[in-house]
Amino acid sequence: MVEQSCLIPIGSGHLRVNFAKGSLSSNGVTPATFVTTNAVVQSAIENSDKYKNGIIKLVRSVSLSVEDDGDTVTKSSGSLKVYQDVKNSNQAKEILMSTPYDVSLADLGSKSAVQKKAEELGVSFPNWK
Repeated sequence: MVEQSCLIPIGSGHLRVNFAKGSLSSNGVTPATFVTTNAVVQSAIENSDKYKNGIIKLVRSVSLSVEDDGDTVTKSSGSLKVYQDVKNSNQAKEILMSTPYDVSLADLGSKSAVQKKAEELGVSFPNWK
């Protein structure tokens, strides 16, 4: 597959996964790939029928060290987790769906839903416009 977009069931919703950067040439086939560090997304893919039936295959596995990529800011009402690197809704959703927040994709259906859930959880994405 050179490129493919798949809907992967996750909770009561679906996650669109875009496999890209594949190629077909006289040197052979380079499969399209998708990379994630989100354990929820990885689990959803590995539990999908497409993975179980061999349509999606694990090409490479990399061990990652877990580091805190957010800054904690203390407010009088509590602690606010600030993620400076988040620039769009997909990045925000990945963070909210991962540990320690574990929000289901179904609860993040729109930009306003993502922002509301982030506010409820004390999470801030100041560079997401």
